[in-house]
Amino acid sequence: MDNKKCYAYVSSWSHGKGDSGLWVYSFNEETGEITEKGCLDDKTECGVSFADDKRQILYVLDESVDLPGKQGGGGRVLAFRLESDGSGTMISEARTCCPNPSYVTEDSSGKYLLVSNHGGRACVTKILRGEDNKYRPCVEYDDSAVELFGINEDGSIGEILDVVKHTGSGPDKRKQSNAHPHCVVMSPDGKLFAVCDKGNDGVYMYRIDREKERLVETGTCYRTEPGSEPRFGAFHPNGKFFYQNNEGKPVVNAYTYDDNGTLRLIGSYDVFSEAKQNVEGEKVQQGLCMDQAGQYLYSVTHDPAMIIVFKIDQVSGALELIQNKRINAEWPRGCALSPNGGFLAVTGMKSGNVISLAVGEDGTLTDTGFSVNQAGAAYITFFEG
Repeated sequence: MDNKKCYAYVSSWSHGKGDSGLWVYSFNEETGEITEKGCLDDKTECGVSFADDKRQILYVLDESVDLPGKQGGGGRVLAFRLESDGSGTMISEARTCCPNPSYVTEDSSGKYLLVSNHGGRACVTKILRGEDNKYRPCVEYDDSAVELFGINEDGSIGEILDVVKHTGSGPDKRKQSNAHPHCVVMSPDGKLFAVCDKGNDGVYMYRIDREKERLVETGTCYRTEPGSEPRFGAFHPNGKFFYQNNEGKPVVNAYTYDDNGTLRLIGSYDVFSEAKQNVEGEKVQQGLCMDQAGQYLYSVTHDPAMIIVFKIDQVSGALELIQNKRINAEWPRGCALSPNGGFLAVTGMKSGNVISLAVGEDGTLTDTGFSVNQAGAAYITFFEG
């Protein structure tokens, strides 16, 4: 008899406004009910997290620009050891050396963590003298990078082993003045890691050279439509397809890819049905997730607050929009499917709540009526203890 209990870890990210931390909830996988159990951290600007189920470790990003008590210095990665009752104790931390770390992934061997760093939009202007002896301003930005960390046997975080810096910009100078790597996700066979860069409209593929412990770019960076701002990505479990949503355009891109990581576009799919093409709002996409069987893809939009449900063609990889589901959350941000696939949990950052939606046999969503309050709720990760 399986006595495992399901827990949801929800981070709060407040942009420095005071609502920050990491909370744990019991999640009923039969009804979708969410019940608060406690707080693991009430001070850190917590962002994306990743659960190592074997070691029972939760890796959480401190998505900040400044180190505690300092100005600048970047964010951190925190490691919490989880107990069977859902509680956790922080066992280690490591500096990311870049501001605003945005995504954390563990590799298939359990020896490495990969962290993407969004970087900042602040700049420094320096005065330089050119070869013509004339003075000119030179504008510099923080580094934006993908970092490779080692993991110790006990799950604690080791040293940074390698750093790959992203450069370039996009047409929206308000949001794309410099590169912003926003996610790093692993392929089903563990050989490739996809990175979506909001700042330069690029989707990159990397592999780990395990002998040299280095990150190696493979394939060719795919350039999305200018101003798309690729945000989150998801690999199909069949090892043939890759999907990414966009912050700057209301479309989801579908690709095939080869062993070298070269992406080929299948198509770009509107996130609103024809009846909703004229919907008002910013139409900004946020979280993205896929069910374990690779049948359905879920993308979150805020303004309007909605979950977009796509059905995935298992042969071609093409997407079919099957639902635009409005939800009771303001600025929905993160989403995750429960381990049994029966529910989708979504965080509302401005409304300060976490809601659950039931997943039907056809992949569509219905309200459960269950919700809990959490100020600044940003991202969510499930764990079975």
